[in-house]
Amino acid sequence: MIFVNDIEKKRRLSICKACKYYKEETNTCGTFRAIKPKGDTITYRKKKVNLCGCIMPLKTKFKGVSCPINKWKGTISKEDTKLIKEVLKEIEGKQAVTAENSKTLLDVYNKAFGTNKKYTSCSNCRRSIVEELKNSIYE
Repeated sequence: MIFVNDIEKKRRLSICKACKYYKEETNTCGTFRAIKPKGDTITYRKKKVNLCGCIMPLKTKFKGVSCPINKWKGTISKEDTKLIKEVLKEIEGKQAVTAENSKTLLDVYNKAFGTNKKYTSCSNCRRSIVEELKNSIYE
């Protein structure tokens, strides 16, 4: 399962709502950034803080994501994080995820997120899995 249970989601969201960067009117962490590229920094009282701009009622339910200022962490195990990093390093710099890498990617993805995704030859689907894996450890 890629989602945390309801208790964990509520715990995370309550932490977010108590944070000075939480925007009640948009339910976001900092400013909603639908158009700005990921990784922009927002200046807050002469201190740079990297905020995600995510809609927090959605973000807080995903297992592998974390608060951008470390108030709560994702729940992917250290072992799974290590496996994900190894697989990502293996495919780093390649134009496309090959069929041979796909099996390893799926095995790691399914183990980390508790899912049962099946092999696909769709290159967009493979890229999507790679992005989800990257986001799960580099969030």
